[in-house]
Amino acid sequence: MAYIIGILSTKGGVGKSSIARALALAISSSGYRARLCDLDIAQTTSVDWYKRRLQNGGETLASVEMYRTVHDALQNTVDLQPNFDAIILD
Repeated sequence: MAYIIGILSTKGGVGKSSIARALALAISSSGYRARLCDLDIAQTTSVDWYKRRLQNGGETLASVEMYRTVHDALQNTVDLQPNFDAIILD
């Protein structure tokens, strides 16, 4: 069973996505499979960051996906693809 880690705040611009990305990288570099779930479909900050990272030759992560809701992210990750060690909700 994967650890589920939510990076949440009611205020924007406090560094949620930066923390989520750093955590995903730390977990992945330790040899674990992490899925970073970007829940902000209007900005797609984490998905865009990952695309730029890959274009510039950065280290890959197991998975970075965009979802509309926490329910969708967990249903897809826990129920359909239960092979992650950590699920980070951004």
